[in-house]
Amino acid sequence: MRSVAVPEWDGRHPLDILSGLLPSRGFVVNDVRAATWAEHAVGAAQAYGEVLVAQLGRRPTIGLLFGGIPRRGAHGTAGDMSLNALLPTEDEMGWLEPFAQSPDPIGDGVRAALAGDEAAIAGACAYVETIAPALAFAASVVDPAVFVVAGALSPLAEHFIGPLKGHLDQHLQQPPVVLTSPLDEFSTALGAALMAVEQVQVALASPSQGVAPFTKQEFDGLSLTERSLLRAVSS
Repeated sequence: MRSVAVPEWDGRHPLDILSGLLPSRGFVVNDVRAATWAEHAVGAAQAYGEVLVAQLGRRPTIGLLFGGIPRRGAHGTAGDMSLNALLPTEDEMGWLEPFAQSPDPIGDGVRAALAGDEAAIAGACAYVETIAPALAFAASVVDPAVFVVAGALSPLAEHFIGPLKGHLDQHLQQPPVVLTSPLDEFSTALGAALMAVEQVQVALASPSQGVAPFTKQEFDGLSLTERSLLRAVSS
């Protein structure tokens, strides 16, 4: 229906655009949902089934996982805060004004802070402080076991994670564990790949029906990508 990140895709289905470029069947997954799955599978949330991932970046968004299952919502937009003024987007982050003429303001702002720019560090911390009430409100509704800070601002978490944790402790009856994501900018791609492997595993076996029938004829009909996924699963 609508793509915030790629307006050219509005009214079009991504599979219709990309299916001819890929050698195998595909499925569409929201970017933050994929990154949240990566946190659950190989990141900070491996030990938890009730997860809230705060993706703090150009378009702050919340990733949700309930009972070990990603939460999509009724329309596939659970956690999408792109139209909510409580979590300002990159264009509305005052601390990025010195980098406004850059093609990558938030990237340059984070790099400056990592290089020791005190003004950039203070600006990023002040921004997180202003959105902490919204994050605490979301956490109180979800009641997660773990609250993971991820996204473009996560490399600066050492500067703001303490106050943020304090805010959550103050406003939640049962505050969650607060962790910083160890994953990098490829977490969405990693999560999508892991979800694809999960799709293969579910197709091959289920707790109720056991292992699905599988013949050489069916295997020969698979693409090279699907065969490699099957080999990876079986190994």
